[in-house]
Amino acid sequence: MNWSTGRAALLAALVLGVSPHPASAQGVGVVTTLSGQVTVARPVLPTPVALKFKDNVFTRDRIITAENSLLRVLLGGKALVTVRELSVLTVTEELGRSTVDLDSGKLAFGLVRQRVRAGEAFEVRTPNAVAAVRGTVVVVEVFRRSSQAGQAPVPVQTDFAVLSGALAVFLRAIPGTSPVLLNAMEALSVAGNTIGQIRALTPADAARLMANLRSKPQHTGTPDAARRALTGQQQGQATMDAGVAELRGDRAGERQVLGGGESLQKQVPLIPQVQPRGPCVGPYC
Repeated sequence: MNWSTGRAALLAALVLGVSPHPASAQGVGVVTTLSGQVTVARPVLPTPVALKFKDNVFTRDRIITAENSLLRVLLGGKALVTVRELSVLTVTEELGRSTVDLDSGKLAFGLVRQRVRAGEAFEVRTPNAVAAVRGTVVVVEVFRRSSQAGQAPVPVQTDFAVLSGALAVFLRAIPGTSPVLLNAMEALSVAGNTIGQIRALTPADAARLMANLRSKPQHTGTPDAARRALTGQQQGQATMDAGVAELRGDRAGERQVLGGGESLQKQVPLIPQVQPRGPCVGPYC
């Protein structure tokens, strides 16, 4: 194929909204819900294009949600990322590590621990913090505030709230620092390079956190790839909170059921319960 033919094919793909990746290309995730307008900037494309329901998401995709928009992406059949309006994030996967880099805005990340293979790692990164996700349902929000004229810049603030499981939080700009462990129904804020105090979440707090992560979607369903990832009793039994989670006794936030038909939107309200803090265990301590 000569250069002219290749350029024509690329232009046709852009006009028709078709990904230039070959049909056999394996993405790191798939769009399971889309409401409003969402665009993706991809290294192989000269300009951002609209993301659509059932589209694949590839590594290094930079996703932007417009006002009054919402997006859910299933990552490898193991985690679901729910992204609210006016958010910017990049998805990467390399050497067994899946990373969602939230530059601004808000997301919920749910991970089913039972599906994670040995050696796999999942992280949520923000401009000033890194969170190691371990069988967790977490809500992450990044605030970028403008400073007043003549005043010092206002540092970026990241808020972490754990609805289920546990989360290890690090400072991004200071490698080697000890992590802060959050358990279910706990939250903290990171302002610049300062980690705040851990605070308890109430059921009302959890409900408020999830309120703007729900939307009446234009497109919903379980794509073929997602259905194939759930077999036997797993289909209809796997639970996701704003994404995914096997919620134990803490039953935090709001659970979604993946499988058992075409709908990914069956929501079951759950009552969060605060669990006592435990010792930090695992490779992030």
